[in-house]
Amino acid sequence: MPSTNICSDILKVPDNIRLADPSYGRTGKIDMLFGVTVFWNLLGEGQIKLGTNKPILQNTELGWIISDPASAAENKKLVQRVQSCNLASGLSVQDQLEKFWVIEEYPRKRLLSEEEEECELIFRDTTQRDENGRFIVQLPIRSGIKGLGDSYEIALKRFRQLERKFIRDNKFMLDYHKFIREYISMGHMSKVGAQTRYGKRKEINTQGAGLCYLPHHGVMKETSVTTKLRVVFDASAATSNGISLNNRLMVSLKSDSVSNKVTKRSILSMSSQIFDPLGLVGPVIVNAKLMLQGLWKLDLGWDDEVPSDILHSWNNFQVQIQKLDLLEIPRQVLCDAPIDVQIHCFCDASQVCYGAAIYIRSTDKEGNHHVNLLCAKSRVAPLKVISLPRLELCGALLLPRIAQVVIEALNINYSSITYWCDSSVVLCWLAGEPVQWTTFVGNRVAEIQRLTKESAWKHIRSESNAADIISRGLEWKQLHSCRLWWQGPDWLIKDGSSWPQSNINRVETVPERKTVVQSFVNKVTVNQL
Repeated sequence: MPSTNICSDILKVPDNIRLADPSYGRTGKIDMLFGVTVFWNLLGEGQIKLGTNKPILQNTELGWIISDPASAAENKKLVQRVQSCNLASGLSVQDQLEKFWVIEEYPRKRLLSEEEEECELIFRDTTQRDENGRFIVQLPIRSGIKGLGDSYEIALKRFRQLERKFIRDNKFMLDYHKFIREYISMGHMSKVGAQTRYGKRKEINTQGAGLCYLPHHGVMKETSVTTKLRVVFDASAATSNGISLNNRLMVSLKSDSVSNKVTKRSILSMSSQIFDPLGLVGPVIVNAKLMLQGLWKLDLGWDDEVPSDILHSWNNFQVQIQKLDLLEIPRQVLCDAPIDVQIHCFCDASQVCYGAAIYIRSTDKEGNHHVNLLCAKSRVAPLKVISLPRLELCGALLLPRIAQVVIEALNINYSSITYWCDSSVVLCWLAGEPVQWTTFVGNRVAEIQRLTKESAWKHIRSESNAADIISRGLEWKQLHSCRLWWQGPDWLIKDGSSWPQSNINRVETVPERKTVVQSFVNKVTVNQL
């Protein structure tokens, strides 16, 4: 951090470089301090010298940083030589972790930046499927950045380093060969032709047509219960002109660091990489959320090793995640040429979690009904203990919020939407006026009533409630064969006359009712005295 402001114009940082701290030239308070061991782990591939006696640009996991003394002769505003190393900090890890159990918040529609809109347009316009059913999409190349330089020499140099390691470590070599063979057999890579490799390589790179050789290396993790070797393809490696493939992409490809120690930090890091936007495997993923909350309660340091019971649970969870690759989920939720479409929404809660699941019921021209899971969402209960009815109300609010997003995204004609809930207390709350209930209940009831019709809410028995599964969690083996999760209750594929009657169990005393205090004043005149 400079002790006085520096004129950034004289440094002439290339336009394609994304700095970790765009305001590096201005003095200010220090946001975060890194120890020397952490600092070296943050350094990535790529370094650019801005010239003689000029600062050096260094690539890191957080973006590019500027380091080296700035010349006082070139900047009259600089009164002393300053060693600068600027890092920008966003949300703290603590804040990110707390997001796992914030009550019933669901992402609202956000405005996209110009680049994000362009990236989404490329995805929509170029996505296709090959003859094997594999999806193919064009890389989102950023405009306004000149083409890649020569990448062959650096990739070859790094590969020769890899070969020298093969000589020293035979097991590492065998594991690496196995990985590459699997990559080829799965169709993820193919051999580059000789003409492309030697005859036109430099010409294509000079024009920036997209030919890029990615260096790669292996990382061994002996404590892993699944894959001990992980091969990392380094898309951040700078080419001869200082530009990497990541620099040209709208969405950077990041390589995560690996630690042999299982800590709160490493569990959070791995958990945040799980990509399940539709919540289809939510009953498995919720186990990781509960584990993170358990770690939070223990008040461990971020880099302290976790207790043995949590370590066992984490190792088991990693096995579950690996097996999810075996899961095949048909994404055609509607039957062909449906004559009727209904949306059925389920919500439920347990003491540790609440969730919602949405199903599409379509009817074909023969009158057969087809039901498929469309999406789901779960939230871990907050650290502060609240009653089960309140958690069930949170799930009931989460449900129409998700349904609203789904309806906008599907853009289909549907004949009806039904909300199923197994909580008689929640249904009693929804049948009353918001002002009857305490603030917590009243506010949520008011929003639910704004988003839905009271007649759309139906009572269901707990054993038929599909959302019960995501509110408690399941292991992969159970989820794989759970018909209730994938197709909803059995009676949903039958005609409506066969559905259970929506009889709400009578609630003698409905909780959370506002206490009404009445005051009486007896007027007394002097004559009466």
